Amino acid sequence: MRKLTIALGLLIVLPVLAAADKEVTKAVHELIHKMNNGAKAEEVTALAKKIATGVAEEDVHEVMELLSRPKKGVPGVGDHLKRLQKGVKDADIGKGAKKLKEIGNVLAAVAEISQHTPTKEAKKKGNMKLWLKYAQSMSGDAKKFLAALDAKNKAAVQKSATNLLGACASCHSKFR
Repeated sequence: MRKLTIALGLLIVLPVLAAADKEVTKAVHELIHKMNNGAKAEEVTALAKKIATGVAEEDVHEVMELLSRPKKGVPGVGDHLKRLQKGVKDADIGKGAKKLKEIGNVLAAVAEISQHTPTKEAKKKGNMKLWLKYAQSMSGDAKKFLAALDAKNKAAVQKSATNLLGACASCHSKFR
């Protein structure tokens, strides 16, 4: 079952990272794998910093593309969050929770990496604090999303999905 979970998580990641550096790709896979298997926060942060050293600032958007559609016609992370924002079904916290947890871990991984990989715009005077605020907001919202799934709390899943979409939109309005 664990191998299936990892394989499903990698289906989201692999097509996007095909063009990225092999070491970065391997490290991102390792990070998501560790997160899917309950890695400690310190381990996640250390690996995110390692990944960030291999990602050029102009390529940070490639890492963020983990959130878009993995393949044409396949719903991306944003699509899932928008659906959850409209309402959470029993299946989402039941059989569908595994896929949503993988999505939550991808979001958390991207947030961790983003904290250590600002874009050129973010590095401009006065923008780093805002960049970090957005990345930390996304990280916190991803953790709340995962906790809500674990608690099988439909209202909290819906609220955290809404907050995640807001964190993404706020950052993209400034830095994309």
